[in-house]
Amino acid sequence: MIVMGQDWGGPISMSMAASRADRVSGIVLGKTWFWKASGMLPFFGRLMSTGFMQRQIVQKNLFIERLVPTGSATKLSDEVMEHYRAVQPTPEMRAGVAQFPQQILASAEWLDELETQVKANLASKPVLLVWGMKDMAFRSKELTRMKGVFPDRVVVELPEAKHFIQEDAPEEIVAAIIDRFG
Repeated sequence: MIVMGQDWGGPISMSMAASRADRVSGIVLGKTWFWKASGMLPFFGRLMSTGFMQRQIVQKNLFIERLVPTGSATKLSDEVMEHYRAVQPTPEMRAGVAQFPQQILASAEWLDELETQVKANLASKPVLLVWGMKDMAFRSKELTRMKGVFPDRVVVELPEAKHFIQEDAPEEIVAAIIDRFG
C-alpha cells in the first residue's frame, strides 16, 4: 500500500505505516511533519488553544472559513467551500478539530516516539515529497529534515502552492504520484 499524509495526516499516517511497515510499498508526504513540534507549530498550537480561538474554531468554523482559503493560493469556488463545510457542519462536530492545535504541544512525547519509529521502520521506503513552496507553516527547513530521513526520495516542489497543496496543485500531485509509483 502507498500511504499519503498532509498536515496532521502526516503524523497520523506515519504512525499507522510504522506499525505496519511490511505492508507499506511507498509514502507520499506533503506539508507535514512527524517529530516534536518546532518552528511555527508551537506558536500556532498555543495561539489556537486559547479560549477565544477555540470558540472561533467551534462556533465560527475558523479552520474552514478562514484557514483553508488563506492556506490556498487558489481562489476556492463556492462548491469546494461547501464541500469543506459539509464535513463538519455543526459546532458539536468541530470539537474534535479544535483539539488538533492543543495536541501539537500535548503530543510531544508521542511525536518523539513516532520520529524514532519512522526512522527505524520506514526510512528505507520509496518516498515522494510534494511541497508547496509558499506555505507559512511548513517551510524549507521541514523539507530538508524530511530529506534527511528518506534517502530514497523524490521531491516535487510546487512553486505557487501554499499549505493546501491538494487545492493548489492537484494535477501536479497526481502526476508525481503516478511518476513515482506507477
